[in-house]
Amino acid sequence: MSQDGAEAAETDGDRSPAPILLDASSFAKAFGTTKALVHGDLLVRAGEIHALVGHNGSGKSTFIKTLAGYHDPDAGRLLVRGTGKVTSCPR
Repeated sequence: MSQDGAEAAETDGDRSPAPILLDASSFAKAFGTTKALVHGDLLVRAGEIHALVGHNGSGKSTFIKTLAGYHDPDAGRLLVRGTGKVTSCPR
C-alpha cells in the first residue's frame, strides 16, 4: 500500500474508487469566543478504516459530536452516501 492510502480506496480488480459514504468538509464550531473546531474535513469510502488522533484540545470530540448531530455546526457541509443528507451552514 502507498503512503497516501490510495490502494485502500480501490475495489478488487477494476481499480475504480469505492463509493463515498461520508463527506464532511469545512466543519467549524465555536463555544462563545473559543474556536473548538476550524476546517474539520473527513472523507470516508466503503471499506476504509479511519482513526481520529490529535493533541488534547485539538477538536476531536467536537468534530465527532458535530458529525453525530449532538452539536450544530457553525459552518460546514455534510454529505452522507454521496447524496442523501446535506447540511450547510453559511457562517
